[in-house]
Amino acid sequence: MRDKQVSAVAQLVDCGDGCFSLRGELNFETVAGLLADSKTRFAGHGEITLDLAAVDKANSAGMALLLEWRARAHADNTLLRILHLPENLRQISRVCDVEALLDGEPG
Repeated sequence: MRDKQVSAVAQLVDCGDGCFSLRGELNFETVAGLLADSKTRFAGHGEITLDLAAVDKANSAGMALLLEWRARAHADNTLLRILHLPENLRQISRVCDVEALLDGEPG
């Protein structure tokens, strides 16, 4: 009997007032859709809070997505707060020497 492959699922949920909850898996299957979705959802917000408490799994693709969001926020002069960074992403950020970009509130 062959194992069924289940596609990864991720959601960017608008909680109001520039607050968003990221849920599910951040991987090579999901990040392109999340990036596309975020373009319209993040537009017009001077401040964005991104809560990752509901992220189940993440890999380097998830890290790349967060760094892209950080770069876009900086370019748009938008304050981006990242809350509840999963430990595995924190470890990746340390290895890549980008931890400071994900901590605190740099634009």
